[in-house]
Amino acid sequence: PRQVAMHVARNITGASLPKIGHHIGNRDHSTVMHADSAIRARLVSDPGTWVKTVETVTERAQELAQQRAMGTAS
Repeated sequence: PRQVAMHVARNITGASLPKIGHHIGNRDHSTVMHADSAIRARLVSDPGTWVKTVETVTERAQELAQQRAMGTAS
């Protein structure tokens, strides 16, 4: 789950790798790079499993960002 979160954050935000790592378990920027690379590889090697997972997490992250922007996040 953490690798998926890092991959999604890298793809939908303009945040730097260190900032993403800091917000997701205080990880190093190289951990974020590795997570993104690992998820990209899994999307190619096993798309049946990973595409839906990444899509679901991406959609939820975007919903939460919209709620937060409107001040209604819970």
